[in-house]
Amino acid sequence: MAQLLLEGDRVVVRLSAAEKLLGLANEPSAPLAAVRSAHVARPARKAIRGFRAPGLGVPGMAWVGHWRGRGHDFVAVYGDHAGLVVELDGRPYARFVVSVDDPEGIVERLTATPRP
Repeated sequence: MAQLLLEGDRVVVRLSAAEKLLGLANEPSAPLAAVRSAHVARPARKAIRGFRAPGLGVPGMAWVGHWRGRGHDFVAVYGDHAGLVVELDGRPYARFVVSVDDPEGIVERLTATPRP
């Protein structure tokens, strides 16, 4: 399962080799300064918007890749797992939507980290 990590001054979606292949993506990232907001989504699949282009979409199971509609989102979501939505300003991606084990903890770390 993908991970959303804070690495230095960047927010990174860390993907497994299979996720990179199925989602037709490398590991998307954005500067921490570009994070406008972050919130928990239960289940994370409810936050997916637009249509898949390109990537993997298996209804009820997994969504990994690029979603386009009202912006260009990167999605790595599994089943009914909770996750988080990270809204970004001025990046190639408008949002990251990622299933994670501790969405509240990641939101807390994202909002507590000082911005440059």
